[in-house]
Amino acid sequence: MFKKILLATVLLVAGGLLSGCEQEQNRAIEQLQAGQIDSAVGSERVMGRGNGQGRRFVQSDYVVDKSDKVTPDTLLGSIEKSTLSTEEKAGLIKMREEEKLAHDVYVTMYEKWGQNIFKNISGSEQTHTDTIKYLLQKYNIKDPVKSTAIGVFTNPEMTKLYNSLVEQGSRSLLDALKVGATVEDLDIKDLEELLPKTDNEDIRIAYQNLNKGSRNHIRAFVRNLERNGGEYSAQFISQSRYEDILAGEQERGAVDADGKPTTGINGGHGNGRGNGQGNGRGRGNGNGRGMGNGSMKTGQRGGWR
Repeated sequence: MFKKILLATVLLVAGGLLSGCEQEQNRAIEQLQAGQIDSAVGSERVMGRGNGQGRRFVQSDYVVDKSDKVTPDTLLGSIEKSTLSTEEKAGLIKMREEEKLAHDVYVTMYEKWGQNIFKNISGSEQTHTDTIKYLLQKYNIKDPVKSTAIGVFTNPEMTKLYNSLVEQGSRSLLDALKVGATVEDLDIKDLEELLPKTDNEDIRIAYQNLNKGSRNHIRAFVRNLERNGGEYSAQFISQSRYEDILAGEQERGAVDADGKPTTGINGGHGNGRGNGQGNGRGRGNGNGRGMGNGSMKTGQRGGWR
């Protein structure tokens, strides 16, 4: 009788410990999904959720570079309004809904899978569609976005594409990441086709910065795929272009109308002021031109030379 009581006690204690471990694991997963655990570039965590292939999912959090969140007032506000062609107007209308498509798909995938990569990049995509909206308003072009509701589009092809992508991305986490890569693949293709069709500085700057963001995003989605045993092949851009993008590191800082960094390498701000100090002696032999400033002193000359 005593042995039976002892055995029952051991089983109860073991059961309680197991339950506590499961509760702790679930709590950690919930915290990560809720964004309560700080993310950092390149950090990896093993999630307790399956990836659709019988393995736990390795999450590598992607932190969007702040310049990927485009601020149109700062980036485009000083550029004067110019004349747009019918083709340029059509391009803006198309990209307005295409960038909204990216945002809406990622919001839906985050709600489905709870992966921070979708949450982080959807925030960037919101600023992308807002940037195109800024240009539409600047040039008095009718905005095709009638509602900010998720999955609502004026263009029926966008609605069809959204539904198809969400259906695919709902099958597994790997499929969701492939959907992310697909959306960015399409964005890059369309932006790189539109760029040669406009010589307007503000539109080119907007497209170049959106394209830079899409390159960063596709790298993030594909690298997450590869860490979890998945792969992606280019569907819209050429395979060589795709491989060139993947070979690059995350791009930082804003770019200009030609796609070149505006603040130095990797977004670093240049310092035009010299930091060295020297003491010169002797007579200066240079020829000065221009109007002299300040009061004259003994041994100095002012005015035209």
